[in-house]
Amino acid sequence: MRGMFNVSYNPGPTPLLSELLIDGPRQDYESLVRTVDRVLAAGGTTSISVESSGPVAIKKLLICAGKGPNRVSVENEEIIISISPELREQFVSFIEFPADNDLPISPGYHHHYDNLGDDEGRWVALDCLPVVFSLLSN
Repeated sequence: MRGMFNVSYNPGPTPLLSELLIDGPRQDYESLVRTVDRVLAAGGTTSISVESSGPVAIKKLLICAGKGPNRVSVENEEIIISISPELREQFVSFIEFPADNDLPISPGYHHHYDNLGDDEGRWVALDCLPVVFSLLSN
């Protein structure tokens, strides 16, 4: 996958107070869904180069087949997204966006990925780094 995602990572004193923004065009998110499916089918890992614009340099997005709950973390200039095969749909729903005709009239569209609706950490780990996935208009 050709990585054209732009990443901005602003660390806070805890993961929940940190900010991670991932911006990309629709075709890169569609490619990311296919990449997630390949990784989960193989039980492996793959990395995607990204552009970094935040105060902390990020070079890669690492997609890993893991055990639940799903988790996003940052380590060694990489964003690590660990996805349980059983929780694939839960994760992918945050990187799939409505059709262009169904988007609201606004400057941008995004999804917040965090564990705020899952206090028990069943789907998203309690120590998961919050992520905003933003769809860039073409």
